[in-house]
Amino acid sequence: MNSYSTWHEIDDLSGTSDHHGVGLRVNGLSGSEYDGEQMTVSRGRVLVIDDNPQLLRLVSVFLNMEGYEVFTTGDAEAGIRVADSASPDLVVLDLLMPGVDGYEVCRRLKAQCPRLAVVAVTDAGCDDGGNAARHAGANHVLSKPYRLAYLERVINGLARTSLRETASRVS
Repeated sequence: MNSYSTWHEIDDLSGTSDHHGVGLRVNGLSGSEYDGEQMTVSRGRVLVIDDNPQLLRLVSVFLNMEGYEVFTTGDAEAGIRVADSASPDLVVLDLLMPGVDGYEVCRRLKAQCPRLAVVAVTDAGCDDGGNAARHAGANHVLSKPYRLAYLERVINGLARTSLRETASRVS
């Protein structure tokens, strides 16, 4: 399976995902056990695109526990489609994937939505200090392995920057 969904994306609370994935357990409840009383307001929508299923699940569970609505896919082309339908606030994007690479995905995502924040993730030593990723449109570059708490700080920093830009355009 290419994607995993958060608990509130599970169709009819039956445990099947509308993104052809699996439902995750959150707060000890699976989708079929969820009664609607523990739903909280999302801190934002994050799309994670990475061809490593274990990393997808780990990042998804962590960000979901931190209050984000999370969409994931292990396929670059599917990531572009999910970004179009899910309208995420931020994308965490693996740069080195089979088929269409993350650099091309970043360029396409930024062409569709120039203000979309993109955190590019690469293996240590595989990128030229992040220059190629930034040239493709990434707002921030992380090297694997990274700490989940650091990823959250990066996401929060990008969210604050986005809010400041929105406030300056309104005033």
